[in-house]
Amino acid sequence: MNLFLALIVALTLHGIWNGRRTGVATPTGTATPSNHATPTNQTTTANPAATATHFLSRSQTNAVNGVFIMIVFASHVTAHYPTTPWSDGGMLWLISQLGQLMVACFLLFSGYGMMVSLASKSGYARTIPRARIGATLAQFIPITACYLVLAMIGPEPVSATYAFFAMFGWFSLANASWYIFAILALWALTWVVFRGAERVGVWSPGASPARTWVLVAAFTLVVALFELWMSTQKPNQHYTFYSMLCFPAGMMLALARPAYTRLVVTTPGWLAALTVPLAATYGLSLVDRPHFFVFGMESIAFALTIVSVLARFPLRSRPLEWCGENLFWLYTVQNLPMIVLDRMLGDAGARFTYPVLALVATAALAIVAKRLLAPLGRAVRG
Repeated sequence: MNLFLALIVALTLHGIWNGRRTGVATPTGTATPSNHATPTNQTTTANPAATATHFLSRSQTNAVNGVFIMIVFASHVTAHYPTTPWSDGGMLWLISQLGQLMVACFLLFSGYGMMVSLASKSGYARTIPRARIGATLAQFIPITACYLVLAMIGPEPVSATYAFFAMFGWFSLANASWYIFAILALWALTWVVFRGAERVGVWSPGASPARTWVLVAAFTLVVALFELWMSTQKPNQHYTFYSMLCFPAGMMLALARPAYTRLVVTTPGWLAALTVPLAATYGLSLVDRPHFFVFGMESIAFALTIVSVLARFPLRSRPLEWCGENLFWLYTVQNLPMIVLDRMLGDAGARFTYPVLALVATAALAIVAKRLLAPLGRAVRG
């Protein structure tokens, strides 16, 4: 997997070089205020104002998510074959250093996108159960059913109750379903808080910034309480949910984006926006047996460090963007080929054949699953 790590690094460095080379300025050289890069008929050198404006564009967040879904894949695949320091040591070190931080950006960007939709689309909160939760489950349940089939023909029996709750991500069928359950729960809590606020007339998409900030603060408290509850329900797996606070942090970033952009367009401001969360990430990582709130703050600080890097170093990589665009499919199917290969291949030679076969099979399965199930999700979404 050291070669896979080298591939990730090469794609990232090439993406940064390509981003700095192409730039994101408009033909007039001014920054574009929209959330997505505006096509232009000329290429300019990247400048702070332009890159800062687009540091949270869809292409940028997809590219970053692409980097981390590749690391997530590596963290799963290395658990299925005999690793050695010389062939896997670099990747294993990175995985051990990141831990649950590798999903921090997923949640931060998801919260950011949710807040943008809530603030800009009238009645969006009302659609969350169908457009977000229902559509995702319509795609997740058939994939989970494949894991169930593999589990049923495996050595351990699976009860009907376990299988039922696994369909919603509460239990795992060796498919790392905790993240899917976490994001579904966050969407459900978003619907409860924001739709509830709409129903009682205390908030709407056109509400004042102060009122929206108060509601997001209340939502953050709800998420923190949910994390506490999860620690009682899953005491052996509670650490996996500690990064959920990144989701409301992403909402806050969406609200603070104009001020944040003004900060990072200046060199002193950008250095402050980079060094403060970076120092916080390192300092909080030194805490022994951290409380969930401490790890939540570390996750937020880490994700904000990545955002600050993007503000000056845009990432333009089509392979990484593809991985980010297909994050759901890559995440949900990747353990299927790993389970099958684990049963088919012995230790002999698996060190080299297993990760290559798993990577190719995961990409192929993600493409097939998207082709078959994305229309179902769109039908549910309406």
